[in-house]
Amino acid sequence: MLELRTRAMMNCCIGIIQLTYPLISLVAASYTLLGAYLGSDTSTFLTPLTVRTALVVGLIVSYSFAFNHYQDVVVDSVNNPARPIPSGRVSRKIAGIVALFLAISAIALASTLSLPLLMIALFNTTLSTLYSCYFKGRVLIGNTTIAFLDASIVVYGNLAVGVPTRAAWIVCLLTFSYVLAQEILYTVRDREGDLRGGLRTVATCFGTAVAIRLFSFCIMGFIAIALLVWFLGLAPDRYLYALVPCCVLPLVGIVSFLKKSGTIRTVRLSLRMINIVWVLSLLPAILLK
Repeated sequence: MLELRTRAMMNCCIGIIQLTYPLISLVAASYTLLGAYLGSDTSTFLTPLTVRTALVVGLIVSYSFAFNHYQDVVVDSVNNPARPIPSGRVSRKIAGIVALFLAISAIALASTLSLPLLMIALFNTTLSTLYSCYFKGRVLIGNTTIAFLDASIVVYGNLAVGVPTRAAWIVCLLTFSYVLAQEILYTVRDREGDLRGGLRTVATCFGTAVAIRLFSFCIMGFIAIALLVWFLGLAPDRYLYALVPCCVLPLVGIVSFLKKSGTIRTVRLSLRMINIVWVLSLLPAILLK
């Protein structure tokens, strides 16, 4: 009996960690530090202030995931039955408590920052909540909300060290277009569960083929904007040298891959590759400075 309880407790702890997506939160925190780097001297961007700012972002991102799990039990039972709540490893009540703790922690830590940073943290936490409760099931509104939240991260880090710079706004725009495309492709992967949950997404309303075409259009838009930054002389040559192998070539390959086969399997594989490209895109973003 004791062994079963211990195992159940361990599974619950692992499930709680999975609810918060620590790796994605770490990447978000890294983009916060990128914003600070783009707005300050290279040798001084890493300070207690910028670390706290990055931690605020990481906590808000973890909260948004935990609360989304709390809200999406019905949809996840179809799309992702192995997730902590549908699998029974974590109760919905515990997920709600974890989400609340993360939100309170984020706002408490943000209160040690400047007033503008606190207000933005409050706004983004509220918007994340509204996304899970209302916006997720509305065509493109939910996708745009997530794209906005992710795009704001670099500017948030930039604000911690001063006025937002041109480089930060460029990364903000690129992030918005990239995440919007990614979120549209997620609607293809989650179509079956979204239909059962009554969610109105691009894939449920217009079909898989249209959603994939819209994804491809947005990704090519991202590539066009990213290359235009260099053509307009807003970025040094080293930015282009990193952009092409880290982003342009892999994304063109993904678009071609999906054009040949738009099955759920290829969509899932493409999403994994897109997440890898997102991490690799840190390099050209760093080289903007």
